[in-house]
Amino acid sequence: MLRCGSITPFLCLILGLMLSLILACMHSVRMASARTQILCAADIGLYSLFGQYDRTLFNRYGILAVDSSDGNGNLALSSMYDEYNFYMLPVLAQNAQNLVVKNGGFSGIRLLTDENGEGFYAQAIAYMDKTKKSQETKWVNVSAAVKAAEVKARALKEQHILSRYHTELESALARSLEASEAEEDLLSDGSQMTAAPGIPMVVPVAAAEMILGRDDLLDLIQEKNNHPSGVHTPDSLLQRQWNTGMPLLDPLEYDDSENGKRSFINYLSIKLGCFTQPSAGGLSCQREYLLFRKNSDEENLSRMAAQLFDIRLWFNYESMQSDPAATAQINEMTEEIQRHFIVPPDGGVIGRALGFSWSCAESLADVRLMMSGEEVPLTKGSGEFYTDLSGADQAFLGEVSGFSGVSSGNGGNEEAWKYEDYLGALLFQEDRTDLIFGAMDIIEDSIRKEGYPSFRMDCCVTGAEISQDIRANGKKTFTVNRMYAYR
Repeated sequence: MLRCGSITPFLCLILGLMLSLILACMHSVRMASARTQILCAADIGLYSLFGQYDRTLFNRYGILAVDSSDGNGNLALSSMYDEYNFYMLPVLAQNAQNLVVKNGGFSGIRLLTDENGEGFYAQAIAYMDKTKKSQETKWVNVSAAVKAAEVKARALKEQHILSRYHTELESALARSLEASEAEEDLLSDGSQMTAAPGIPMVVPVAAAEMILGRDDLLDLIQEKNNHPSGVHTPDSLLQRQWNTGMPLLDPLEYDDSENGKRSFINYLSIKLGCFTQPSAGGLSCQREYLLFRKNSDEENLSRMAAQLFDIRLWFNYESMQSDPAATAQINEMTEEIQRHFIVPPDGGVIGRALGFSWSCAESLADVRLMMSGEEVPLTKGSGEFYTDLSGADQAFLGEVSGFSGVSSGNGGNEEAWKYEDYLGALLFQEDRTDLIFGAMDIIEDSIRKEGYPSFRMDCCVTGAEISQDIRANGKKTFTVNRMYAYR
């Protein structure tokens, strides 16, 4: 009996230690379970919140974002946090755990407009990568040349070639009149100088002056009743103070590569309209808006027509200078003009004016063709000019000023470009940030006109970071930080 009784206290000590260990393990497991439940609840809340992305924005443009506007252009972060709690709190109430949220809120918010719209830009490029939608990008390699051609054309116009042409003819006329005072002075073609000699009417020069004298070339290219009439909402992103979020711990990667920009312009070509591929909602000429930022389609298209004219002016002028057939026509007409004077004017001045005038008429024909959906070669050779200098008469002027247009004659030139190709080349030369905000501006305007007048891109959330203090079973407080962002 003594031996049995002496063992009982020892067993009690062992059992006590084992019980303490088991209880400690149970407490640890319970707290670990509570921590896991808290993390799961936070994840479920965030996933459910971001599962409510704006369907119109995604279906139309492939952009994922949660519209957090209060309807007045302000961020409704409190409502968004309440929505998060609506999905998170039921998860906390499960498994007989006593989990209580002490405090919490958003510690980070990323909007589509944050970081210069980098989130929007990245999603647009990702959309192109995922959908594998391919577009012609032949404009990439010559976009710099297109932009340079515009600069050179403006410099060419600043030389006042036509003014120098008239000055030279007037000077030649004055010298010829002085020479005609001598008896039997003859013109260069052998005929007698008339009593009242004058400057010959040169139709190509008159046509060029008529073209350059127009404030709006659009009326020479299109019938007035065919002009698009869409008007843009003036409250654009670049004209207002937009909302800003709070930095997230995971910053976006900045993509400044040429391939990224090319993909983004392809995205714009697919999602945004232009004159030859008009949009059904908002502005019709949406890509033209990205270049000129005018409030109406007609203003943007007018600027586009003028820019295309300048680009084609230089390419045509350069092509004519290097084409033997074109040069021969210019020389022939130059000699014809010189035969009207006893003292001929400078052939170099006359020739340059004729080449410039012919280029103006040819460029107008090019723009008219491109805006009707046809292709025009970037540079031209013999047989590819739509207008003819050698047979120029009053019909030439009528053709230039009329609306009848000309037929395409690119002769199967593989380097023929469409209106959209020139548009892509010009967009590729634009500042990246301006393109991003311009595109968001157009998308916002289009969605507003679809029946969502309070929609704002700077209220669209693409990422959020939640920070909460949660008391578990009245014993320990867990601080949870969870983040979710669209990629």
